[in-house]
Amino acid sequence: MKLILFLLAAALCLPGAQAVIIVTDDGTGNTSAPSDDFGWDYIGWISSGLTGVYLGGFNRNGEYQHWVLTADHGVNGRQLETFRLGNVNYNIVSNSYVRIKNPDNHGISGLTDTHADLALIRIQTAPTNLPNLTISQTNMPVGSPVVAVGLGRNRESTWTAWDYNWNEVALNSPDAYDFGYKWLGPSTMRWGNNIIDRTNSVYGDTFTFEFDFDDPYSTSDPGVTHEAMAAYGDSGGGLFWKNTNSMSWELCGIHVGIAGAPGQPAFSTFQASVFGAISYSANLPFYRNEIYSIIPEPEEYALIFGLFALAFVFFHRYRQKKLASRRSRF
Repeated sequence: MKLILFLLAAALCLPGAQAVIIVTDDGTGNTSAPSDDFGWDYIGWISSGLTGVYLGGFNRNGEYQHWVLTADHGVNGRQLETFRLGNVNYNIVSNSYVRIKNPDNHGISGLTDTHADLALIRIQTAPTNLPNLTISQTNMPVGSPVVAVGLGRNRESTWTAWDYNWNEVALNSPDAYDFGYKWLGPSTMRWGNNIIDRTNSVYGDTFTFEFDFDDPYSTSDPGVTHEAMAAYGDSGGGLFWKNTNSMSWELCGIHVGIAGAPGQPAFSTFQASVFGAISYSANLPFYRNEIYSIIPEPEEYALIFGLFALAFVFFHRYRQKKLASRRSRF
């Protein structure tokens, strides 16, 4: 078995502004929101060295709360101080950390723990002009296009080649067997594209989506530009897809881990994104109900319900008056 799983442990979630790995050009692009913005402004950096996704503000029992969703392995047991969104640091509420459970009676073999690699934390004040994100209810089918974003490692500008024993060789060497990019130090937040390759994976104790890292000449992901994979520091970053019914962007995943290409040495000593590697993102439609059991449903739903209730009251009163006037005529 050549596939090596390597959890993005909290100790290896490096601080600083970093980025997902993309195949495009020299790898330094995609550092601002695309024209069809998936939710760029919601991605931030937690002071423990992890990416996080701002979900929005929610009214819980009369208290307005602001929540961030991230990977548990980078915040569990750590001192959390700030969440940086854009150029602003927001203080994290003390003791607000909540780990997300796997649903009861999930019926999925391989989930050996009661908790997933997901956690919620609160910030004290809110960013302005950011409506609440929508968490997907739909388990997208294989082949669905997605956008991955995070603050993980950067890469070298050119390919590197390795032989069958993972010794570095020239790109044109007859012994060249695997290809990819060596990792570099911090850069800036970045997004990239991919497609869902598997929807029923289990990574550690988390039900996940998988997407593979294919070279730019591959026919595996037709039509995909800016092919991306996760790297150190991307844990807690977001995976987004455009709902094919509403044609609106939704948060469908949170990055929790990566696996090397077949036979690739452990990332702790071999820090490179090799074509054939796999990224894992928690399947948020699977965890959506659990998340909303901790934070309430978005306020807009409550507002809509309230408007319907108000309209019903007015209609009921109007109908009663009409009936009363009709009865008075007879």
